[in-house]
Amino acid sequence: MVFILQPSVYNKICNEIKTKKTNKESISLQVKHLYVIHRLNHVKIFKKDQYQKGVPMSTEVLADLIGRGSDVKNIMYLLEKLNFIIKVRKSKLQEYSARYKLHDSIATERLYHHDFCTSDSALLRKLEKHNVTINSFKKQLQMLNNHVSINALGVDYFKKKYNLAQRDLNFSVEPSDFGLKAIYDGRFFASRPDIKSRVYTNLTSLSRDHRKYVEIDSKPMLMTDISNSQILLTVPLFHKFWAKKSGKGLINLPDDIKAFQKLAESGKFYEYIANCVGIKFNNDYERSVFKKKVFAEIWFSKNSKRLTAIKRVFKEQFATAFDIIWKFKEEKYNEFAIKLQRFEASILVDKVWKKMFKSGKTVFTLHDAIICTCVEDLELAEEMIRNELIKFRIEPKFKREEEINFLVA
Repeated sequence: MVFILQPSVYNKICNEIKTKKTNKESISLQVKHLYVIHRLNHVKIFKKDQYQKGVPMSTEVLADLIGRGSDVKNIMYLLEKLNFIIKVRKSKLQEYSARYKLHDSIATERLYHHDFCTSDSALLRKLEKHNVTINSFKKQLQMLNNHVSINALGVDYFKKKYNLAQRDLNFSVEPSDFGLKAIYDGRFFASRPDIKSRVYTNLTSLSRDHRKYVEIDSKPMLMTDISNSQILLTVPLFHKFWAKKSGKGLINLPDDIKAFQKLAESGKFYEYIANCVGIKFNNDYERSVFKKKVFAEIWFSKNSKRLTAIKRVFKEQFATAFDIIWKFKEEKYNEFAIKLQRFEASILVDKVWKKMFKSGKTVFTLHDAIICTCVEDLELAEEMIRNELIKFRIEPKFKREEEINFLVA
C-alpha cells in the first residue's frame, strides 16, 4: 500500500505518535494519522476541481476505516494542532461532512510515495480491499498500465531538475511535478466517483507543460477538446429548462438564449463579456484568468443579490440565462456545475470514449477532451462528439494539441 506524503510530515508523525500505555512507536496508529494527509494530497494532485472546495472528511466514514468516532476526532485535532491540516467548513448534522485542506505550511513541500506493508495495519488491509472494488474505472486503468509511460524528455527533465545520477525512483518532488512523477514511477489510477461523474486518471492531473513528457505506445499524446466547452454545454441545459417551463418545447425560445448559443458556438463568449465590462485581452493568460473569474462568479458561486461587474453585465445581456442558472442553484449552490459536468461525462465518457474503446482504439478522456495517438483517431473523436451534440441542437468547434506541441521542450 502506497501513501503520498511530505517527508517532514512522515518524520513528525513517527516521532510524535506513540502508544499511551508503553510510549512506544505504533505503526498502526501512525498510519491512521498519515492516511488523512495522504487523502488530502491525493485529491489536491489528481482531483484539483474537488480540492478547491475542501475535501470532505466524514467522521462516520473515517470511523469505519480507523476505529471509533472519538479516535477520528483525536486524530483530526492533533493534525490541526501540528499545522498539517485546516478545516475550511464545519460539518452540519444530516447535511454534509466537515471539509479540510492541507495547511499552507506543508502544502508546497516536496512529496514522495511511501510504501507500507499491509500486515502492519488493519487500516491498510481495509484500504487495499476497498481500492480493488470501489470507484475504479478499470478499463482506462488497464490501458494506462499497458500503454502509457514517460518518454526520454521526461526522464531527462527529472534528472536535471532533481540532480539525479541515474533513473532513480526513490526521490521526492515538488507538488507541481507529482502527477508526472506518478507516471514516471508507473503508479497509475483511474476512478469515477459515481456512474455519472467525470473520470479522473493520471492524465487528468497533468499540467499542460508536462504533457510533452508522456507517451502512449511510444508515441506523443495527441488531444482534441471542445472549444469553450463549459459555455457550449450549458446551452442544452438552458434548452431543457425552457422546454419544461414553457410546456411547448423550444418554441418561442428567448432571444437572449439564442444570442448566448451563438456566442458559445462561435467561441467568442468571453471576449463579448470582457468587452462589455471594459476589458481587453493582451494574451492567452489574461483570457484564462478572466474565464476562471466568470465561472467563479456566475456558474460556481452561491446565489447573492450582490452583483459584481461581470454578474451585472451577464444579467443585463442574458437575463433568461441568468434566471435559469439562479433557479438551479437555489437549493444547492453547486448544483448547476454538477449537472454541467455530468452532461459532459455523458457525452465524452459514456458515448464517445466507450464506442472508441470497444472498436479497439487506445483512447483516454480528459474531462472535455479525448486523448489518442494518431490524427485519424482525433478526427474520429471529433466526428463522434459533433454527432452527439447535434442531437442537442448545438454545433461544437475543436482545439487540438498535436504532435508538434509535444516535441517542443
